[in-house]
Amino acid sequence: MKKIILVSNTSWYLYNFRLSVIRLLQQKNFQIICIANYDEYSEKLAKEGIIFIKASLANKGLNPFQDLRYFFFLLRQYKKIKPSFIFHYTIKPNIYGSFAARLANIKSIAIVSGAGYVFLNKNVLNLLTRILYRFAVKASAEVWFVNKEDQLMFVEQGIVKKEKTKVLPGEGINPEIFK
Repeated sequence: MKKIILVSNTSWYLYNFRLSVIRLLQQKNFQIICIANYDEYSEKLAKEGIIFIKASLANKGLNPFQDLRYFFFLLRQYKKIKPSFIFHYTIKPNIYGSFAARLANIKSIAIVSGAGYVFLNKNVLNLLTRILYRFAVKASAEVWFVNKEDQLMFVEQGIVKKEKTKVLPGEGINPEIFK
């Protein structure tokens, strides 16, 4: 059975916004592994037949040593699991996960469902994030965006070449739950 990994900062995000996609992939006979911080939705993912791996990502932390530890954690998981493909969601998984996937020789896609608060201000954090993103997306097979504005911003700021991007018509959420 082929394996696909989905990586995000929270289980809540994966459960609420990716469960429909996960179920579709399971129906297509993929084994799904989710890597995220543990929260009350982690058990719900496991009850769906998903292998859940607990990460310790400092979502808004600025400690480079914590981020480096997270990067090496992902690299170890990717080499151990040997998935067919990896989907990264949210800023830090997009950046560190894309680097780790490249080193593990596994194709991945970075999905930007919102640029995030770090892009709101022009400061050192914004500059550093843009630089890291620029290198990370080179390691990804493609970069998918949920909205055209974020795609244009990433292209205009030289983070990614337009040819490597796609704008999704939706996030794959269940419209019956999120009306």
